[in-house]
Amino acid sequence: MAAAKDNKYAQKWTPELIEQVCNELLDFAVEDKTVHFIEFARRKKKTQSWLNAMEEDYPEFRDAYITAQELLAAKLVKSSVYGDEKNPNFNGTHAMSWMGVYSNAWKKHLKFKAELARQNESEIKATADQVVKAIKDDRLLELLSQKDD
Repeated sequence: MAAAKDNKYAQKWTPELIEQVCNELLDFAVEDKTVHFIEFARRKKKTQSWLNAMEEDYPEFRDAYITAQELLAAKLVKSSVYGDEKNPNFNGTHAMSWMGVYSNAWKKHLKFKAELARQNESEIKATADQVVKAIKDDRLLELLSQKDD
């Protein structure tokens, strides 16, 4: 989305500055021991909404932000599996609860699990309904003796 002609916000973020902030964001994702983007924003004296605006307005920043999310997700997984020697009080279960924030693959996995659970619920309900109907129709024995295809 192109910015208005006299937009000071757009003038402030030159391609060089965007590239610099993208590199800083990626370095933060790899090097810093925190996994919250708000820490990066605070160091820049900005807010989370600034990160969101940058992501919306600058495709280069959006790409770096997505990459940084995946890097932070990998950091969470690594720490959850191997522990965190820098932080002996690290809680792997808590870390994994943040995966949905950072990993699109994890979001897809959770969506898949939820859909599978809904399908299983529907199948169980349908089977239970068949059993109840068979009991009422006095054909439960017939239903139980049917072979699965």
